[in-house]
Formats: sequence, C-alpha cells, structure tokens
Amino acid sequence: AFLVPETGPRNYVDWEEALIDPQDLLRLPHEPEDGARFLALEQPLSDAAAMRQIKADLTEWIYRSAPVMIKANEELGVYADPDLDEDDFEKLCIEAADERLQVDIDKLEESYRRKLDSIAEKLRRERRELEEDQADVARRKSEEYSSYAETIFSFFGGRRRSISSAMSKRSRRSKAEEEVEESIQEIASLEGQMSNLQAELEQEIEGLEEKWARIAAKKEEIPVTPYKKDIKIDFFGVAWEPNYLVQDGERLEAIPAADITA
Repeated sequence: AFLVPETGPRNYVDWEEALIDPQDLLRLPHEPEDGARFLALEQPLSDAAAMRQIKADLTEWIYRSAPVMIKANEELGVYADPDLDEDDFEKLCIEAADERLQVDIDKLEESYRRKLDSIAEKLRRERRELEEDQADVARRKSEEYSSYAETIFSFFGGRRRSISSAMSKRSRRSKAEEEVEESIQEIASLEGQMSNLQAELEQEIEGLEEKWARIAAKKEEIPVTPYKKDIKIDFFGVAWEPNYLVQDGERLEAIPAADITA
C-alpha cells in the first residue's frame, strides 16, 4: 500500500518513499462521520486526467521495481518458488537432467547401433566363409593325400605316374589355407573394431553423464517481474486524513486524529 501526502513537480511521486503497511480495504470508511467538513481538492487531486496518469505511473513503478527472486536452472528450464528447499530444487534439476541425458544416450546408442550392426553382419559372413574355407582345406588335404598314395602305389606297381596332379592339389590346398588365414585376420580385425566402438560408446556416455551432472548442479536466482496486465490495483483514489477541529477562543485549530490516537 502507498500513501502520498503530496506530489512533486509535474505530479512526480516517489513510490518507494510512499510505501506503508498493507491496508484492510474493508476497514476503510467510505462515508463521512456526522458533522464532518472537507477541505476543497487542489491540483492534481481535482484533475481526473492527472489522477489517471499518477495511477499509470504506479503500475509502471510496480512493474519495474517489484520483482520476485526465484530459483532457476535456465539450461534445464527448471524454475521454482524462492521458498522451495534447496534439496528439493536439486531433485527437480536432477530429474530434468536425467530426462535430457536419456534422450542424448538414446540418440548416441542409435548412431553406434547402426555401426555395430554393420560390423556384426560382416562378422557373420566372415565366420561362415571361415567355416567353408576350413572345410575346403580339410577336403583338399584329403584329396592331396589320396593323390600322393596313388602315385606311390603306381610306382611300386611298375606303372609310371606324374606327380603334377598331386602338386596341383597341394597348390589349391595352400591357396585355401591362405583364404582361411585371411578370414581369421579379418574376423580379428572386425572383433577389434567392435570392441573399440563399444569402448568409444561407453566413453561418450560417461562424457554425457558428466555434462548433465554439471548442468544439474547449476543454481541461480533470477528476478521475475509481473506482466503489466497482471498488476491489479485494488483501490486508487483520494483520501482525506481526519483532523479534529479544536476551538481555542476565537481560533480554530486542526489537530491530526492520528496524533490524538497515539
């Protein structure tokens, strides 16, 4: 509440200086007491336009000078009443940070999942090829041994046979063994890539956890001013301060009622 005994030049009012304790409007008398007299209104109290301007000036002062300081974590979009306990505000921040963290982790895991799935598919193909190559090597070894045996038996049987066929089979077996070795190396390489990607993923998740933990720990107080449309002035008008008129001989003296009450 405000009480303005008089305005300054150009109807200036120092509203901070005019602040008084809140008033119960229901207790303010709206009818004069019997026998009361009223002094005539002077400028600006008798000027409706001037009074509207003073009222608008009061609204502007409240808008600019009456902010409420609230707890805030603006990165998380968390705001709280200034009376909220610090621990409760921290919980709100942690909950909000956890939600943002999970969104980031989901995006990160989806990105890595595509890479890991691609490597896993290559691994499946390489392992199938390895099994096929190993079976091929075993088959070619068997053929090679059979060819050598035929050549030896033919020699002892008095028939001359060329060993070129056996050598050719040995060459094909060696090539199959090289393919087996290549598959083993490729599988080892792919497994290494998967292991590295999984380690990278864990490291990036740890980085995200640290990031959102730092953000959750941020706390500040920010001023919040009301919208002008939300500033409601319950009562604005002219009030006469009561005085008692005391007759002292021929002199009539006005004594403030508040002084007598005190």
